[in-house]
Amino acid sequence: IDSQIFFDGKIQKMVSVLAALASVEFNRRCQMTMLKTAADRSMPVFDSRVFQLPNKMEATNAFLWREQDATKNAISMAARTMFSHKELMNKSGNEMQEMMWQEHGVNFNDYPVFFKRGTFVRRELDWVELTDETYFNIPEEHRPDGRVVQRHCMKELDMPKFSTVTNRVEVIFDSADPIVGG
Repeated sequence: IDSQIFFDGKIQKMVSVLAALASVEFNRRCQMTMLKTAADRSMPVFDSRVFQLPNKMEATNAFLWREQDATKNAISMAARTMFSHKELMNKSGNEMQEMMWQEHGVNFNDYPVFFKRGTFVRRELDWVELTDETYFNIPEEHRPDGRVVQRHCMKELDMPKFSTVTNRVEVIFDSADPIVGG
């Protein structure tokens, strides 16, 4: 297999471009959804980090930590829409959830999964039908015979709470389906 590391391994280039790509794509999707009004108020931007980990298990643990951090941040964000900074000061996530329930009847568990824990995506090969515009923009010498072709697409995974997944390394690195442990 002939492959090359992203941007020849130039860490700062990876960091800046990945953050820019995430910001652009997030804002593009906001414009296409109900989040449009939020995007009109302020355009979210992302930062990024590139770092090495010693093995696949530690890399997988980074995903676990990110999901746990996303949950902590989601609880705080939801609570901030209902309470002042002063009211939330020194409150734990559980205390914030209890305040939301007791004073506003809002159960954090009723929020959508993507809001509570983030989203796992995977690059997968899929069959897609080319539109006329796409098909005719392909130079004739490279144009496929038919309209249905294989393309890599980003697919959202139906990921259970990641801490309950027993085969985390295989899910992240080998495209395995998640297995939930008891």
